[in-house]
Amino acid sequence: MVRRGGRVARFAPDFAPFAGAGRQLAELHLNYEKLDPYPLQFVETPNVPLNYVVSDKMNLDSARRSIRVNDTLIVAGISPAVFGARNSRSGSQGCPHAIW
Repeated sequence: MVRRGGRVARFAPDFAPFAGAGRQLAELHLNYEKLDPYPLQFVETPNVPLNYVVSDKMNLDSARRSIRVNDTLIVAGISPAVFGARNSRSGSQGCPHAIW
């Protein structure tokens, strides 16, 4: 879209699908807290006090199914679909808690 004199010039021949997709995207952004969370497993290290603080940096395992948060916690059960993103970042790199 390009603004010209207060009006929006639409380049798509049929703009309705784009407007509908925009509405759906806005709905996700505004109401994501109402969605059911993805069923992840939180694996704790036995006999070590649990800590949720990221010590240095989180590490993704070689199978791309779990993230090591720190020495006491691993988040496992990440869906392979997370890595199907077609933008510059995968879902886990951009926002690990928002796994679709």
